[in-house]
Amino acid sequence: MEELRVIRKRKIKLILLEGFLVFLILLLGASVYLLSYQKNFSGKIYPNTQFSDINLGGQTTAEAAKVLDNYNTKIGLQKITITSGEKSTEVTFADAGTSLDIDKMLANAYSSGRNGGFFTDIYASAATLYNTKILQPIIKTDQIKFSALIEKISTDLGEKATDATVSISLGKIVITPSIKGQAIDQTDLINQISQVFADQKSTTLVAKTVYADPTIVESSLVGAKAQAESYMTKSATLTALDQSFQLTSVQVGDLISFPKNSVGDVSAAIDNNKVAAYVANSLAKKIDIAKIDKKVNATTQAVISEGSDGRHLDRADAQAKIKSFLEGSAQTTVIALSVIGDVFGTQTVFPDEGIVPGRFPGKYIDVDLTHQQMYLFDTVNIVAQFTVSTGKWSTPTPVGTRYIVNKDPMAWSAPYGLYMPYWQGLGGGYGIHELPEWPGGAKEGESHLGTPVSHGCIRLGVGGAQTVYNFTDIGTPVYIHK
Repeated sequence: MEELRVIRKRKIKLILLEGFLVFLILLLGASVYLLSYQKNFSGKIYPNTQFSDINLGGQTTAEAAKVLDNYNTKIGLQKITITSGEKSTEVTFADAGTSLDIDKMLANAYSSGRNGGFFTDIYASAATLYNTKILQPIIKTDQIKFSALIEKISTDLGEKATDATVSISLGKIVITPSIKGQAIDQTDLINQISQVFADQKSTTLVAKTVYADPTIVESSLVGAKAQAESYMTKSATLTALDQSFQLTSVQVGDLISFPKNSVGDVSAAIDNNKVAAYVANSLAKKIDIAKIDKKVNATTQAVISEGSDGRHLDRADAQAKIKSFLEGSAQTTVIALSVIGDVFGTQTVFPDEGIVPGRFPGKYIDVDLTHQQMYLFDTVNIVAQFTVSTGKWSTPTPVGTRYIVNKDPMAWSAPYGLYMPYWQGLGGGYGIHELPEWPGGAKEGESHLGTPVSHGCIRLGVGGAQTVYNFTDIGTPVYIHK
């Protein structure tokens, strides 16, 4: 009996030993397998790691980054309809600057199965064989793009607040009330866009709005109104020679403006530009008398017409006196306006504006704008005659006596991007030259000669321009007339 118990104990020990050996073998095999598994996925995301319908398992972080970047590009083109009341606008996720935070997503994906310790990593990596890890989207927003989007949406859907204004019409000071606006709640909207990006269940959002307060309200204009009222209690009598003018309350109101300073405060002020306009239009027009110069025949010295003196209001003095009075403490005053006399001069003219030989001693050029003709004179003798093209009505060729001030056989016009052969400058940007030509070789046609079409210069045809160029010297007179 005792022997039987001994045999049984030995068998049990043997079975336990065999089981333990089997366990060790299995444990060793599993460990070898898991170590091999870990080595195989070294630097890679473990299997069964998914985002949306994308399996990132077995990919390096660089490979997975490309996959997620493509996802960003694809979803970025998806359109979202944003509504507010009866208004709506359409944008894309890319417009909103909304995208996956790829770096954080990859860090999350790669950490699956890697807990930081040897034994815990063996267990965690083993779990990836049968557990699926679903990555939740981590969203980031480009604030610059999102701010630009908010600006667009606010323009499309929101209603800007209207500031209160103060104005003067027909002597009455009017304050127009402010109106509250509606602005888009940015925090709520970015949360909605991020949620839609994450779940892809809806592409229609209702933008939450909040009241937008105006910058200037009625109460902030009370001081400006009071200041304007104090200006408008003033009146003045303006005198000039034998004339007088009344500066009334209504007219004073027309001289007031309401400037806003850098912090948004509004005040009433006498406007320099409005005072200048009042002086020019209401006073100077009634005071000014243009002088008329005496005209004398250049050939016979006979008086063609007598001259008369003129006068003009000293505008700067008038403006300064009116502004000083309105900004001062006096309620009424008499302002003596300064009037300046203009003494007439004498003009020596050629009564016949046609061709007058011998207008200048020696060589000179005569340009007849009426008939579009140019004559080359040597004292009383006509050397040559050419048909020209002078300035059109909107850019006329100036009349009077000018002189050749410079010459260039091939001048370049930067404003018009063309060449002007045989250029002869007359000062002030005007000149005589051949029909213009462009860098490519194209040249203006001869058909334009005889018609005023230039920007003020005097154009000549091919051949004629060179003749005139060779005829003149620096200082040669050019008489231009109608």
